[in-house]
Amino acid sequence: MTFHSERRLAPWTEVEVEVEAPGDGSKHRMIRCAGIVVQCETSPRHNGYDITLLFLELNKRALADLSKISRLHPHSAAHRNAVVGFRV
Repeated sequence: MTFHSERRLAPWTEVEVEVEAPGDGSKHRMIRCAGIVVQCETSPRHNGYDITLLFLELNKRALADLSKISRLHPHSAAHRNAVVGFRV
């Protein structure tokens, strides 16, 4: 899965990610998971970087929620606001 970051992260860096998963109506669920940076490139669409992560040890619900987010249009508000934060 690819996310936007204002700073560059080196490949193979392990990060913790908080993702806000859309729910029913106004309900949202926070997914906290670990991942490994597999690619980091300067973004052609905005200031910053496009970070591609490989997630580690996701449970079935988190996997389903992340799959739902990944199918959203990348320029939609829901997709842009999905990632709340990275922690290296």
